[in-house]
Amino acid sequence: MKTAWIRKSGARRVVVFFCGFACDADFLRESDLPDGCDAVSVYDYASLDFDLDVSGYPEIGVAAWSFGVWAADLVSEKLSRADARAAVCGSPYPVDAERGIPPKIFEATLNSFDERAKEKFYRRVCGGALGADGLRRLSKRGARELRAELESLGRGFSEMRAPKPRWTLSIAAKSDRIFPAENLARAWKRTPPIFYEGAHLDMRLIRRALVHAARPFSKVGGAFERSAGSYEENAKVQGEVAKRLASMVISRGFPRGERVLEIGCGTGFLTRELAPKISPSVWFLNDLSEKMCLMASRGAGCRCETVSGDISKCEIPDGLGGVVSSSSMQWIPDLPSLFGRLAEASKKGAMLAFSTFGPRNFEEIKMLCGNSLYYPDALEIRDMLARAGFECERVEESVSRANFGSPREVMRHIALTGVNGRFSAFWTPARFREFSARYRAVFGDSGGGVGLTYNPVFIIAHRV
Repeated sequence: MKTAWIRKSGARRVVVFFCGFACDADFLRESDLPDGCDAVSVYDYASLDFDLDVSGYPEIGVAAWSFGVWAADLVSEKLSRADARAAVCGSPYPVDAERGIPPKIFEATLNSFDERAKEKFYRRVCGGALGADGLRRLSKRGARELRAELESLGRGFSEMRAPKPRWTLSIAAKSDRIFPAENLARAWKRTPPIFYEGAHLDMRLIRRALVHAARPFSKVGGAFERSAGSYEENAKVQGEVAKRLASMVISRGFPRGERVLEIGCGTGFLTRELAPKISPSVWFLNDLSEKMCLMASRGAGCRCETVSGDISKCEIPDGLGGVVSSSSMQWIPDLPSLFGRLAEASKKGAMLAFSTFGPRNFEEIKMLCGNSLYYPDALEIRDMLARAGFECERVEESVSRANFGSPREVMRHIALTGVNGRFSAFWTPARFREFSARYRAVFGDSGGGVGLTYNPVFIIAHRV
């Protein structure tokens, strides 16, 4: 394996990108990279020896395309500190009848790989038409040299068992003419692929993977991703909040056919309640977790596009006719800035409808531990919106108490809804014993149970 640095500026984070077969050092250009990271490209698998030292970087991300997915797996122990790993149009089982390229097709490609076959292969990689960008990115090496690389990969596939580390994102192309889409769906059971329109080589998809690998897997994002399977069963309050918000939006008469952005979609509580009833032209799903976006899209009943990552840093789609969000705005550290960006991306008259939580939310946790999010009150939020260019039409607030049998159940509820990413500081045995005793003494009820306060706030505004 050869390596080439694409950017080496002394950043805190480095992204190691594993190219596919038939790539050279210039496959990636610096303009392909997100800001704030260094990057090195791994290419040419005529030798499978790997010699790359990134030990000086505190943070590492990995992205891989095509056969590079297997190559990244093969050397994963040398990059074991990677906290984000994104795979594009590739499989951990590269030659496999059910989970990769069918063996007969791989063998036929290898056995007939001459200059004419090389051109045909390049066209298939690019979806049938070899455009200028595809021609520039794919290798300039001759067919004989490329065949030696393919032979080396074939031997590696059969002789070397690559570890199967945890990938945090897998992306696939619906029109992939190299890896059958149905095989990729079977290959990624632990991390189901997100399918996009495009060919096997589509730089839009590769850039999505680079963005994922370039950002640290935050404690909050990681906690919510790990809780995805348990979230809906335990987040009863959030489910009721989403229903109430959807009802408020529908009763106002939301116009059909608009471009709508949902911030913090989670597993899709609000998506299912609202998207099928207002028939948007495009429903943009945002969440820290790509996995959550995929889960939410299944209940949308309309065309969905993903805007994954921290919404404070993401590029926001323009021409929006609506922005909605349920139980997620409390995680935004700079709401005034976000409201300003949303105003710039929204049409005049566009609706902004969201729920968040007020100052009394989780007041038991705050009182006992002194550890809580900052929850602005409704008047403060109204002022932020006015300064950004939104006028509030409706504000509602309520206080409710969720009942639990013990402080341990409260903590379990917090963990299973992902919120422990923010409150992890008190998860030690000694502090838990102290916490539990104080919780019962201050917030216990006559039946021996304890409560947890929720303070949902609902706001509907429009762009003036």
